[in-house]
Amino acid sequence: MSETAPSPQHADPRVTIVLPCYNEQDHVVAEIERICAAMDASGHSYELLAFDDASTDDTLARLRDAELHFPNLKVIAFSTNGGAGTVRRIGTQRARGEIVVWTDADMSYPNERIPELVDILLKDDTIDQVVGARAPPSGWSASSPSSSRTRTSLT
Repeated sequence: MSETAPSPQHADPRVTIVLPCYNEQDHVVAEIERICAAMDASGHSYELLAFDDASTDDTLARLRDAELHFPNLKVIAFSTNGGAGTVRRIGTQRARGEIVVWTDADMSYPNERIPELVDILLKDDTIDQVVGARAPPSGWSASSPSSSRTRTSLT
């Protein structure tokens, strides 16, 4: 008897990206496009969990519209604002991926580089965590690990 691989819609993704969104109507769709384009090109399976944290603008409407166009996007709406920490905690609990990425929806991080950070984790099984941080425009550098199990990458 041969085994059949689960269909892509039912297989757990390798990566879950948790995206807190609060009053981000002006650029949330551009951020979703940027993240999905990078992840699609990377070959990593993924889900993008976009949490509307009780926005008072049109963020939720824009997320719902985007959800129709991006098959890996799932929108979760909060009725009361819990803050980014709450979104990250609940997003991590709901994540189906073995790797969980936290980022922001305000276009302040180069989220197109998420696949590079994922690759760092996958290439070295002694690393459990990669932390991206803003750096001067001069580029990317990787600092020495603060422990043998953590590496900080500046993006």
